[in-house]
Amino acid sequence: MGRIKHVDGLRTFAIVPVVLYHAFPSIFPNGYLGVDYFLVISGFVISKKYFTKPIEYFSLRDFWAKRISRLYPQLLTCIAICIPVSWFSMHPDHLENFSQSVIASVLGANNFLLHKTGGYWNLANELKPLFTTWSLGLEEQFYFLIAIAFAISHKLFKAEKVKIIFLILFISSITASGFGSLYFKTTNYLLLPTRFWEFSLGIYASFLAREKPKWITNNLTNLSLLIILLISLAIPIKTINYAPNPIFLIPLSAIAIICISGNTSISTRILSSKAIVYTGLSSYAIYLYHQPLLAFARLKTFNELKISTSIFLVLGSFLIGFVMYELIEKKKIFELFSERSLVLLRPKNLFFITALIGLINIVIVINQGFFSLRFPYMLVEGKPPLGFLGGKGYTDRPYIYQYKNFPNKKEDVEETHLKKTLNIYLEGDSRVRDLLNALEIIEETNTNLKFNYSYNFPKTAKASKNLLDKADLLIIQTNYLKNENKNIEDKVLEEYSDYSEKLLWLKPREQLVKNITPIMFIKNQGKRSNFKYDSIDSYSCKKEDVLSNKFEPNNSALGILDTQCVFNDSEGMKILTSNKGELYTFDGVHLTLAGANELARNLMDSQIFKKILGF
Repeated sequence: MGRIKHVDGLRTFAIVPVVLYHAFPSIFPNGYLGVDYFLVISGFVISKKYFTKPIEYFSLRDFWAKRISRLYPQLLTCIAICIPVSWFSMHPDHLENFSQSVIASVLGANNFLLHKTGGYWNLANELKPLFTTWSLGLEEQFYFLIAIAFAISHKLFKAEKVKIIFLILFISSITASGFGSLYFKTTNYLLLPTRFWEFSLGIYASFLAREKPKWITNNLTNLSLLIILLISLAIPIKTINYAPNPIFLIPLSAIAIICISGNTSISTRILSSKAIVYTGLSSYAIYLYHQPLLAFARLKTFNELKISTSIFLVLGSFLIGFVMYELIEKKKIFELFSERSLVLLRPKNLFFITALIGLINIVIVINQGFFSLRFPYMLVEGKPPLGFLGGKGYTDRPYIYQYKNFPNKKEDVEETHLKKTLNIYLEGDSRVRDLLNALEIIEETNTNLKFNYSYNFPKTAKASKNLLDKADLLIIQTNYLKNENKNIEDKVLEEYSDYSEKLLWLKPREQLVKNITPIMFIKNQGKRSNFKYDSIDSYSCKKEDVLSNKFEPNNSALGILDTQCVFNDSEGMKILTSNKGELYTFDGVHLTLAGANELARNLMDSQIFKKILGF
C-alpha cells in the first residue's frame, strides 16, 4: 500500500499540539489530544494495509520484523544519546528512574512503569526524558494484539466478520473508558483496554474507506480539520483529568473522517502540501526528541523555564526531528559509512543492541543511580543522606505506625519512668509523613511520643472514634481553602468538632522548588551551604509562623501547622540546604533527614508547640 499524503500530513496536526502542550501546558491545556489523534491514525493505516483487502499470505514474523525495523532504530538512537547526557545532568533518583524507563521503553511497557510510579500527572514527569514513550508502549501492545488478529482473520474470517468483532471491542473499550475517566483515571489514561476504542475508530474508518462514502463531503472534511485545531489548540478548558472519555469521539471522529476522505477539499489540499507532509513524516522523530530537549533544559534550572527558552526548544525539537528523520529513518547516516553498516538495522542486530542498552541500565538501577560514585562529596558517614534514593527507607518509614494501637497509659508510665507519654494521631499524605519524621527526632531527646498514622487524604472515611479518644494530640491534614473566608472544609470541621482542645490542623506544604538537581552538582560545600533561591510559594510566611492560631474558624483547634514557613528566610527566599550543605529535600517536595531536622528544630523553637507537648 502506497503512502496517503493527506494522512501523513494529518500527523503534523497531531505532533504540533503535543509539543506545544509539553512546552506550554497552561497555554495549550488540550494539546495532549495529539496523542489520541496518533492512535486513530495508527489504527487506520495498519488496518488499511492488512484488513481491508485480501492478502495471500500473512506472517507474524515478517509483521513484527517490519514493526521493529520501523520503530526501534530511532528509539534506540534517542536512548543512546540520552544515556551519557543523563549521567552528567541527573541526580541519582532521576537517573535511576531514567534507567527504569529505558528498560520499560525498549520492552514497549513504559505506560506500565508510569502507572506503577505515579501516573501521567506526576510532578516529576516533566523532568523525565523518555516520559512520552508511554504512548509508544501503547502502540506496540496494540500491534501485538492486532498481529494475532490479522493472522486469525486471514485464515478464518471474512472482512465483514472482523468488522463486527472490532465494533464489539470498540463498544466495550469506550464504555470502560467512560467509567475509567471518573473512577480509575490513571489506569484509564495509560493502559490499552480503555484506549483500544481509539485504535478501533481508525480500524473501522479503514473499512469505511473501501466504500468511499458519499456523505463525506468537502464541507465535512473542512469542518473536521477545524474541530481538530480548535479542540487541541484553541479551547482553554482543561480536560486531561478525564481523558480519554467518550466525549473525545467528536475530535477523534473528525480525525477518522479526514483519514477516509479522498476528496479535493481545501483541508485535504493543505494536508497534502509538501511542508505539512514532510513534518508529518518526521513526526515520530519529533515526538521522541522533543521531550528529552525539554527535560534536560528543565534539569538545569530550579523552577519554570523562561517562555523564550521554551519557544527556542520547541523550534529546536522540530529541527532535530527533521535531521534525525533524514539520518535514521531515511538511512542517510549509513551512506556516510558503507552499505555494510545497514546490517545494524536487521531485527536480530537491533535485538542485540536493545539487550546491550537494557543491560547497561539494569546495572544503573541496581546501583540506584551510582550516588557514591557520582556525588562522593555529599555522602554522610560514607553513605547517601537519608531521604535520597526516592525517599526509600525514610520518607515512607512512618507507614510502620499505620494501624498501630496506642499503648495502655499506666503500663507505659511504668516502662518509661520519668518520660512523659503522649499519644499522637496523624492523618494525611506524604507531608504528614515528613512531619512524623520530624516528631521522631523530637521524641529521641525530649519526650515519649507514641504515634498512629492514617493515610487518609483526601478524606475517604472517618477516623476511628476509639483512636481519637485515646489520642492526646491529633494532627490532621486539611485542604487549605485560600480563596474562601474559612480555611478548613465543613465536613472535616464537623468530624473533629469534639476534639478542638487537642487538635492541630496541618496545612499542605507546597513545592519548595521545582528541581533541586543543580545544587547536587555544586561540589564546594561552602557554596552549597545555606543555599537560597527565589520562592515559588503562592503566599508568604516567616519561620515563626510554623504554628499559628491565625486561621478561621480559630476555635476549631489549638492551632494550624504550616511547615512551609520553616524553609523561608526573612527576605522571602527559599532556603534549600543546611549550613553543612545538606539538601532539605530530594525532589523539591519531600524532606530528607536534614529537612526533617530543620523542621524539628523550628517546632521546638515554637512556644505554642512546646506548651502543647507539655514542656
